[in-house]
Amino acid sequence: MYCSAVPVSNGKIHTIALKSYRTSTYSDIHAGGVSKLISNGVKLTNEGELDLPAATYGPGNTKLLSDKDILWYAEIKIGTGEAEEVFLVDVDTGSSDLFIPGSMCEDNCQGHTKYDPSKSPTSKKTGKRFNLDFADKSSVRGSIYTDTVTVGTLTAEGQAIGVGEVYSKGLAKNIFSPDGLLGLGFAALSHMGTPPLMETLTRTKKIDHPMFGVRLDLARLNGDKGSTLINANADFVNKLYKDIEGASRVPNSLRWTLPCDKIPTVVLTIAGRPFSIPPENFTPGRVEEGSPMCFGGIVANVEANEPWIVGGVFLSTVYTVFDAEKPRIGFGALKDDYDAQA
Repeated sequence: MYCSAVPVSNGKIHTIALKSYRTSTYSDIHAGGVSKLISNGVKLTNEGELDLPAATYGPGNTKLLSDKDILWYAEIKIGTGEAEEVFLVDVDTGSSDLFIPGSMCEDNCQGHTKYDPSKSPTSKKTGKRFNLDFADKSSVRGSIYTDTVTVGTLTAEGQAIGVGEVYSKGLAKNIFSPDGLLGLGFAALSHMGTPPLMETLTRTKKIDHPMFGVRLDLARLNGDKGSTLINANADFVNKLYKDIEGASRVPNSLRWTLPCDKIPTVVLTIAGRPFSIPPENFTPGRVEEGSPMCFGGIVANVEANEPWIVGGVFLSTVYTVFDAEKPRIGFGALKDDYDAQA
């Protein structure tokens, strides 16, 4: 996976590469204005497809890893000079806050890299507190500081950081591999009430617009490519799999299995436009090595009124643009020769 941004100074796209230690998954994220991308050779075809030549990639790659294809995490740096520290953070498009464990954190922080504000000359305490609670019941609380944050070759001065003083058990190292979390979502999603990274980069004119794009490229590794799934209404999910010969629900689970040679092409229609998910993208992999059965890429929501969530199963088939300025999210079809170009 690559995270790219277009700085105003030279128009180059800066990339961050994400790799999966389980599945060898890659993607491209491009941050900056669409007009800037087009001026650098990115074209929109008459069919609405995105044409992204390899020449648009700039220097400054940083590896990111995937925790069993559920958490994508990146290496970032906080501070400047000799005080600069490296942290691994979960990259999340569904939130907009940045937090890491602080040097005073003892509860469930063992094994994580801890941030010591007293050692960074660019660190400033805001005097504000934060408390974040997540859907999986994990939580973090602490104090809000500002400091210089570097992601790839982009640097955000005065970026707000939640410095954790207490991590819940769900954030312990054996459960949550990264040190903290970096939210790339809209500012309205901030529970700390502070500007997110994309907004800071835009305000300081490091990029033209608070906009980034995602391109996932899933490659098989030992027959298991893995990815985040699509969560949908239970009635829809049940009907989908019951129409597939040999499909069955996993006991005491919301997941389904189906014969690997019976995986259909699934079509999602968004805003009147159909997007096809081919069989090779639809399944996260076989139930076990050598098994003729594969897991389905769509699972049921627990509650009937929960919204659909589209993960890598769908995102691997499109180019996704997150525009925090409008705000809006867009999907574009991929060109067949994208991989050859990139």
